Amino acid sequence: HTHTGSPIVENRSDAIKAMGLQNSDIFNSIGSLSEYEKLSAQEIEHGREGMFVILSDVHLDSPSVLDKIERMLEGYSAFDPLPIFVFMGNFTSKPEGAKATTGYFDDLTNVICKFPNVANDGRFVFVPGPNDPGIAGALPRGPIPNYFTSSLRLRVKHAILASNPCRMRFFTKEIVFFRDDLVGKMRRHCLLEPREVEEGEDDNDV
Repeated sequence: HTHTGSPIVENRSDAIKAMGLQNSDIFNSIGSLSEYEKLSAQEIEHGREGMFVILSDVHLDSPSVLDKIERMLEGYSAFDPLPIFVFMGNFTSKPEGAKATTGYFDDLTNVICKFPNVANDGRFVFVPGPNDPGIAGALPRGPIPNYFTSSLRLRVKHAILASNPCRMRFFTKEIVFFRDDLVGKMRRHCLLEPREVEEGEDDNDV
């Protein structure tokens, strides 16, 4: 029998003491233990109220998606501090031409700008999906080309067009965002295609 287990659960501060900062900082972005302690103090003071809002498959070609984004931003517009919004692709439900895709990002920009404080002070990170514009088939995948997002970058002050995968540091926290069709890749060499479970059928029969 083969068993797969998870690593033991340990406090990060204990790991740093045992391994050292340089061996536990996967981004290699914190220069010294004193800098880490300074970031920890800032996190306690300023970061406890921090929040990430993460959305995937944000299909901008769907009017209902834009409506829901508007309702979401309206709800968060009164927050202080504002959340960090992470929008992950695919940004269209099917491949679209350059003009149409640019128009969809313009529509999103118009929605965000309905809330001036969100447009000026909110942080937005855009991570491309496997079918979004750009060079496909290789990782890391570059950001969505500037051609499609000129209005967004001009009118939304803190819009970040990130790679896929991308990494982010929030005070002492290290976060990686990755968008891919992993299930599709695992099914690529299936001998028998999975099928949907019929109503009343046992899962073991599939």
